[in-house]
Amino acid sequence: MSIQINTRAPAQYTESITINAPIQTVWGVLSAIDKWPAWNPDIQSVNLLGPVEVGTMFIWKSGPSKITSLLEEVSVPHSIAWTGKTMGIKAVHTYTLVERDGQTIVTTAESFEGLIVKLFKNMMVNTMAKSGHTGLEHLKNAAEKSQQSV
Repeated sequence: MSIQINTRAPAQYTESITINAPIQTVWGVLSAIDKWPAWNPDIQSVNLLGPVEVGTMFIWKSGPSKITSLLEEVSVPHSIAWTGKTMGIKAVHTYTLVERDGQTIVTTAESFEGLIVKLFKNMMVNTMAKSGHTGLEHLKNAAEKSQQSV
């Protein structure tokens, strides 16, 4: 993956999960950005402004904020990354997928920077960790359910 989170940002988060589905199935769920609200209840809406490729913007609502994001990396089926801005926060979010023995290991990483992040660092780290963890759980459930229906 060429896009990385900012390891000097005041708020960072990384976590991995093993999903009992092949990489193509997991990629299909994760990369269908406009379908995120169907499997992740933390995301209220997504407006994808083009194809899933580098340079495409999407505007989405998660929690109290509307986020404008730009796809920075799309490497089928191994990685997807975007940057985003909301309320003075600059975010970088990456997902990497590795297939192992018919399962997929998904690692997500995210960084937040900006004045509000510095002022409320602990709250931001906690919020990021909670949403990252539940997002991975929702992805796992959706991909495994999708795999069962194949």
